[in-house]
Amino acid sequence: MTIVYVSDYVTAHIRYFLNAVFELPNVKLYFIETQARNSADYFQQGFAYYIAKSEKCVENFEVVSFSASEETRKQSEKLIAESDVVIIGNANDQSVLSRLKSGKLTFRAHERWYRKKLPLMKRPRAVIGGWLHHSRYKNLYLLCASGYTAFDASRAWCFRNKAYKWGYFPEIKRYEDFSKNIVQKKHCSSILWAARLIDWKHPEIPVRIARRLKSEGYKFDLKLIGTGELEIDLRSMINDYDLQDCVHMLGFMKPEQVRLHMEVSQIFLFTSDRNEGWGVVLNEAMNSGCAVVASHAIGAVPYLIKDGENGLIYTDGDEEELYRKVKMLLDDSELCSLYGKSAYETVMDEWSAEVAAERFINLAEHILSGDEHPDLYASGPCSRAEIIKDDWYCKK
Repeated sequence: MTIVYVSDYVTAHIRYFLNAVFELPNVKLYFIETQARNSADYFQQGFAYYIAKSEKCVENFEVVSFSASEETRKQSEKLIAESDVVIIGNANDQSVLSRLKSGKLTFRAHERWYRKKLPLMKRPRAVIGGWLHHSRYKNLYLLCASGYTAFDASRAWCFRNKAYKWGYFPEIKRYEDFSKNIVQKKHCSSILWAARLIDWKHPEIPVRIARRLKSEGYKFDLKLIGTGELEIDLRSMINDYDLQDCVHMLGFMKPEQVRLHMEVSQIFLFTSDRNEGWGVVLNEAMNSGCAVVASHAIGAVPYLIKDGENGLIYTDGDEEELYRKVKMLLDDSELCSLYGKSAYETVMDEWSAEVAAERFINLAEHILSGDEHPDLYASGPCSRAEIIKDDWYCKK
């Protein structure tokens, strides 16, 4: 099977999935970048593997620039037209239009479409746009890189029975002795938050939670990792609330450094709103055995977290609910360990790049063999994406 992935460039969000597909037998993989990047950029962001000139890489997995030259453009068009399967990531229709019209098997991998709620007056326009870009193409399927993508697609009357759960698959670490290497390393009453310090990530929320915890006499250590436009405001909040002894801003860190902090933290807070398309930090925190408390509006949450089993969910914007759940975890270290272990198993057993790669190949093979609406898995990547409305958790 020949697979082509078309997107702007290789990112950390998809590189491990690509690597897992590349390692499968009887699969030839090409990545077509629609936005040219020079080699320095690739090396700086850790993408050297994908442009390495080793014999294995050149033979089995090439990165082809759609716009670098007339020659590579023609090569890209030929690959897109002739491959068995194409996945469209962050790329416009123009680069794959002829394939879409031909009816060959194609998938769109997409986060949620509407970061802001779709007004009633704009729904007719959405339906028209949905038909132009999606519904009129016979063999086009949707990989939902958000729990809310299928719902957004339904607003535009698209991809009925053709939407499948998907996501982003960052690096996964396997710990041979989870209890020894993770559970016993956790610092007591440690809380971590990691993201850019911007408005829709809501870094102010954990600081306000910390103020309430301290006022009730809780002993804890909250670390905030990241930089951004809200940094000065957050430092002022910490000083105004007299939290210097228990809230610490650590600034920017490389991903591997963030993972080290996750490995020793009991609790991870994820406070983004609906603007968080997926949120790979959730995969990483769960893989690190953290007890996660996350906003229901985050794209990855409906797929990854089973509330009360492998983590906790709170209604987006409800700080009182978040506060209660953080207190519950601080009061019960064993519950933190239970959630952390279950979270680790969820990521390892079902939401890894290797599982996603094998399932995707199986899904594609079923469709190519004539099964138009395969229903192969009960949960996880490539299972049928049910419609999850924005307020699904708020009703609980």
